Amino acid sequence: MSERDRSGTEGANAIEIDSATLEIIRNGCSAIAEEMNTTLIRTGYSPNIKERRDCSCALFDAAGEMISQAENMPVHLGAMPFSVAAAIEEFPPEALEPGDGILLNDPFRGGAHLPDLTLVTPVFAGSEEPDGPSNYASGRSPRADSEGTVESHDEEIVAYAANRAHHADVGGARAGSVAADSTEISGGSQPNRPGALRRTPRGTRHGISE
Repeated sequence: MSERDRSGTEGANAIEIDSATLEIIRNGCSAIAEEMNTTLIRTGYSPNIKERRDCSCALFDAAGEMISQAENMPVHLGAMPFSVAAAIEEFPPEALEPGDGILLNDPFRGGAHLPDLTLVTPVFAGSEEPDGPSNYASGRSPRADSEGTVESHDEEIVAYAANRAHHADVGGARAGSVAADSTEISGGSQPNRPGALRRTPRGTRHGISE
């Protein structure tokens, strides 16, 4: 799509909004990213996250465009949009369900060095359930019937929440997964293409291979 076509499309879909509302939304999105980071640090077990704070969080719209970020590591945040784009390309919205997450560390798909793992989580919104509005942004699983079949949902993805954090050791030729004598990328660990983690009806997770 050319820049002229793109600008015309954006203009046709543009929504008029007053400056006060714009600032409220902007600050709200920034607060979400900051709270994501605060939660990650408070719940992290690794000193890399809890003490060194080698982690970053950001919020993206349904198209994968970054809309807010916490004040974290620039090297994480600068490359994170490419990881989110790779995750969406590998797992389009129709392939995802509430509770899913996409994990990757491939430097050729927006990653940094291999110990930096990126988790991309779709945020669903839409219909209301009998017990109240849906809240799949928190990662709650869809309900299942007595036979374990997950009920269908008509929620749509409205955003993606992403975080990236340094892990102490993810394999490779040397402890710490940072080998100074590596001659190929596998010396630091195994780069992983985007892979999904799915939350089953019982709340447990398992990997999905595509």
